[in-house]
Amino acid sequence: MPTSIRLCCALLAFVLVAAATRAEADALTDGAKNYKPFAVERIGTALAGAKELQAAVKANDVKAAQAAWIKSRKGWEAVEPITGEFFSKLDEAIDAWPDAKQGYHAIEAAVFAGKLDGLAAPVDKLAADLAAFDKQLAAPSFKFTPQGLLNGATKLAYEIGENKSKGGESPYAGTSLSDMYENVEGIEAV
Repeated sequence: MPTSIRLCCALLAFVLVAAATRAEADALTDGAKNYKPFAVERIGTALAGAKELQAAVKANDVKAAQAAWIKSRKGWEAVEPITGEFFSKLDEAIDAWPDAKQGYHAIEAAVFAGKLDGLAAPVDKLAADLAAFDKQLAAPSFKFTPQGLLNGATKLAYEIGENKSKGGESPYAGTSLSDMYENVEGIEAV
């Protein structure tokens, strides 16, 4: 085969590989853009549940507080692929574990033991942190990066297999399996 034909074939192969790589990059970028509505919806669920939790605590309604905690937590668990990767400070405030000094885990035991006294301030902080998360996430300027989504999904999948699957994610609420289901749904959305 003449050198010029080999050179043309090599150049064509290079162009095809470059085009395929660009198409894959575009698909990842589109995927990151398309993930945002899912995340906004789920954090909206978490925030709505936290507001219901505030009202239930103020009304001293244990059953409503428990249901609201679970509702809020479901929304949160579905967005965990992004929490640590894109919003690490808010993640620490909202879902610290195992050193739960604030957020979901800090109030879980009291809510599910039926002891709502003294929870108004921690629940108000949880709702405020979720509102801040919602605001940052929904901002038009906020964009997910494909690599960040892949990192977050990978870390969460590892956490499910390594830690959460052993139990104890939400021991007082008894929602550990539901938490993992929501995590997997979030990973699938990524």
